[in-house]
Amino acid sequence: MTSGAALSNRSVLPSNGGGPGDQPGISAFNLPNFNPALGGPVGPQIVTPEISEYREALGWISHELSSPRYLAEQVMPDLLAGIERGGRTRDDLDVVVSACCSIDADPHVARRRAAGLVAFYATVRTYADFFDFHGVADDQQAVIDAFRAGTGADHLAAAASDRMVDALTLTGDRDTVAGRLAAYDGIADSVKLSPPTHGLPAADTRAAQDGIIALIRELNR
Repeated sequence: MTSGAALSNRSVLPSNGGGPGDQPGISAFNLPNFNPALGGPVGPQIVTPEISEYREALGWISHELSSPRYLAEQVMPDLLAGIERGGRTRDDLDVVVSACCSIDADPHVARRRAAGLVAFYATVRTYADFFDFHGVADDQQAVIDAFRAGTGADHLAAAASDRMVDALTLTGDRDTVAGRLAAYDGIADSVKLSPPTHGLPAADTRAAQDGIIALIRELNR
């Protein structure tokens, strides 16, 4: 698993890709997307009230493509309904956003790093409602068309528009990403930041990791 970073409501903490208990405040945030200890959807569209009724669940973790508005309008109503049906309160559930993050002084470079990951998921037709919610249904179709024309899944970055990337990931220069990260305040309990990987050489993924680490250091000062 690619290591990322976790932002709690108190501080930003590095994540080491380990299991429960490895870091205070992120004890289960690195578990797979659906786990008895941490409920979460495999795809953006799979959100039901029942997810929140697991008696042993520590919380819910999002798909790596998301947005504050999607979390607030599409996810939280179902999670809150499930919490109520399960006889629990909001404080009993950690809501964790797993966000793809790319930071660079040149916003174009940051976006293009994340474009391959966005395009990879855009090939999945069952995510159509998710892309449509963000106003990028036509952009998704452009990626699907490129895929059907023979472009490999790891080579679709050029087919992903900047507005798709902006809508679904945390990309841009340091100040832009910090501001977009703050938009999750009051909605998510934590945000786990992970670098993009799809279709990228290792050096580009490492550069994205370095940008995340630098942001964490700045926000922890």
